[in-house]
Amino acid sequence: MSFNASKSKCIVTLPRSQQCLRPLLQYCVFKSGCNTIEFVSSCSHLGHLIPDDLDDSLDISKREGDFIGQVNIILYYFHQLTSAVKYRLFQSFCTSLYGCVLWQLSNVKL
Repeated sequence: MSFNASKSKCIVTLPRSQQCLRPLLQYCVFKSGCNTIEFVSSCSHLGHLIPDDLDDSLDISKREGDFIGQVNIILYYFHQLTSAVKYRLFQSFCTSLYGCVLWQLSNVKL
C-alpha cells in the first residue's frame, strides 16, 4: 500500500473552549516518508467543503449555487422541450443532494 502525502491534508477541529490552542499547531509537523502533510483550515472531501470549525454554511451555499446553475443550464439549453421532459431532466441532473442529510440546518447563519 502506498500513501501519497502530497495529496493529503491535515485539518484540526477544536471545540470553542480550546480555540486558544490553535496557534500551537504551527509547531506540529506530520510526515510520511520525506513528505510533510500540509495543515489547512478547510478542505474538500467528496465534493463537500469541510472547514475546521465544522460550520455547514459554506457547503450549503456552494450546493445552493451549484443547484441554481444546474437549473439555469436546463432552462437555457432545453427551453424548446416540453415541461415533462424538462422535469425529467431536472430530476436527473438537479436533485443530487448527496451528503445533505449531514447538514446542521438549525444554523443561524443560513
